[in-house]
Amino acid sequence: MNITLDQILDLTGPLEENNVRIKFRKFLKDNVRDIDQVQEMITNCLANSDEQHRLALWDLINLLGGYLSMKNDFDGIWKSPSGIKFVLEMETGNEPLNVTELLNHVNERDAKTTLQSESALGLCLTLDGEIQKAIVEAIMSHDENGQLRVISVTALITLVQMVKEYDLNHEDVLLLLLSSGPTIDPLIELMARFISKCKADAPSLEEIAYMLAPLSDEEAGSEEAIQGRLDQGQYYAYDFGTLTTVKKILKLWA
Repeated sequence: MNITLDQILDLTGPLEENNVRIKFRKFLKDNVRDIDQVQEMITNCLANSDEQHRLALWDLINLLGGYLSMKNDFDGIWKSPSGIKFVLEMETGNEPLNVTELLNHVNERDAKTTLQSESALGLCLTLDGEIQKAIVEAIMSHDENGQLRVISVTALITLVQMVKEYDLNHEDVLLLLLSSGPTIDPLIELMARFISKCKADAPSLEEIAYMLAPLSDEEAGSEEAIQGRLDQGQYYAYDFGTLTTVKKILKLWA
């Protein structure tokens, strides 16, 4: 039986209480493993503006790091196996982003790194496009060293789904998160549109069976029939190569 976020919150109590928050996070980590369930819970949080759902949203965002092969301790930091630390910041639009303060936070984390390969970057998560546009403008005015990135919650969920469905590895994820521009959404949207197009154009099982079946006596001597089979084979190969093409897009963008 699936349990909803509101049912979980009713059972746990107010997340402002530290012991309740610890139990809630443990429940998420131990029991919520399906990205569709996480997406449903995040959608629930976005539809409710109270403090209880705001705190739950923050923990769910932290949880998503695990789906991207990041270590997550619910402390607002994703730790990549590569040594990069992503300092998370949720921007709701209630207050303007203090870029200087966020950069100081990132630099503090960067100063605590012990290995030369380690570094820290800020990752701002936004709830809608208008908020993101204002944040990107603020970052471009103040972030001279390119230490901050911006991604919408929707694009983040899409990225996690692509990792699951198309076997993107952690290096692919880093290529996206470390892209040259401050905003990550355009590349994820491009990849999602391409994948959607490939799915829409994919042949049916009946078409694939026909393509693989031996030629009939009537077809054997027909150049048009043979060419038709070849065209369908190329069509299928186009769809089958979706993952390869997605990875090429990633590397071109990097």
